Amino acid sequence: MRYDFDNVVNRYGTNSLKYDFARERGKPANILPMWVADMDFPVPPEVLTGVQQAVNHEIFGYTEPKGSYYDVVAGWFHSRFGYHVTRREIVKAPGILFALVQAIRAFTEPGDPVMIQTPVYYPFYDLIRDNGRTLVTNPLI
Repeated sequence: MRYDFDNVVNRYGTNSLKYDFARERGKPANILPMWVADMDFPVPPEVLTGVQQAVNHEIFGYTEPKGSYYDVVAGWFHSRFGYHVTRREIVKAPGILFALVQAIRAFTEPGDPVMIQTPVYYPFYDLIRDNGRTLVTNPLI
């Protein structure tokens, strides 16, 4: 599949956090935001097809992945890291911030130090402090 990474998508006026709310976030309106997780490329056709199929089904309820989901995740860990995981070891989370909060709470106690390697996604700082842990930074060189 060939993807188009040359098409510039105008995100202004779409309630885009990174473009339409720069001033509210204390930045110049014409700043070029270099975010990681908010892409400026069109969604791949395969993703659009999957979303359209879900919308056409007309029911939005709770879902659970089938066994093949776990097989793909386990295969990814094995092919990239040579690490074998079992289905029981795979824990789903609704997002990285939620997962990090759960890890902070599971593996540390209030007051414990938690280290992040900066620069890092800005909410990570608050996740540590807001959960009563001591923020320790280890700047990348």
